Amino acid sequence: MWKLRIGAEAGQDPYLFSTNNYLGRQIWEFDADAGSAEELAEVEEARRNFAANRSHYKASADLLWRMQFLREKKFEQNIPRVVIDDAEKIAYEDAEKALRRGILYMAALQADDGHWPAENSGCMFFIAPFVSYMFYYSHN
Repeated sequence: MWKLRIGAEAGQDPYLFSTNNYLGRQIWEFDADAGSAEELAEVEEARRNFAANRSHYKASADLLWRMQFLREKKFEQNIPRVVIDDAEKIAYEDAEKALRRGILYMAALQADDGHWPAENSGCMFFIAPFVSYMFYYSHN
């Protein structure tokens, strides 16, 4: 089973050198003996789903990383899902609940060194910094 190693844990190679203790470094390692039968079945299902839909979705959505991190952190989403029937009638409480739910999920996916491992598979990776820069330069 594949496992994502983060930071100094991923820097155990004698040919690697770091001046920041490998902050943000991520390495995928394969261990044929790792994983319970349930975890291996979950990974196999994700692999089959990705293979069946690869012409529709080019990126993996980082499913292996998400499954690993959520399992390791024993994540349970305890904020109920918000269902919006009419976009014109979104209540403040619904927006706040959805935001808290998203923050809880993203915090569970954050690595111990502070970064979010990800497959950067397109231009969406660059939009957030671009908007920030445009805002900054348009106001100075």
